[in-house]
Amino acid sequence: IVVESDVERGNPIGTTGGRVWDAAHRLAEFLEASQEELQLRRPGLRVVELGAGCGWLAMTLARNLPEAQVCTTEMAFGGALEHLQHNVLLNQRNAGTPLPNLSTADCDWSQWSSPQDPEADAEADAEADAEAD
Repeated sequence: IVVESDVERGNPIGTTGGRVWDAAHRLAEFLEASQEELQLRRPGLRVVELGAGCGWLAMTLARNLPEAQVCTTEMAFGGALEHLQHNVLLNQRNAGTPLPNLSTADCDWSQWSSPQDPEADAEADAEADAEAD
């Protein structure tokens, strides 16, 4: 997997997603060591990475788990999504890693809102469960 940091591209982005963080390498090592326990080779596995930055982790997972569908996300704000898509295309076109099981998507987690009243939601869920029984 080949990635270009935002600095290498001469195009600094306005987020922290311009480079591969050590945590991505650690998580990949953990998933590799735990893949049997986590059943990562099971049919129909779907993986989503929120805030993928350069995309290294998602591309590594897509390459190593070819039967899984991997969706990697980043915010469009600050150029982060464009940077992610650049790195995915770099691998698909130039590095010879087709990654047909990998997709990218915009995910603006700053727009997420929590339930207005978690207790009311819990009560409604309990009522729906009782009606279903």
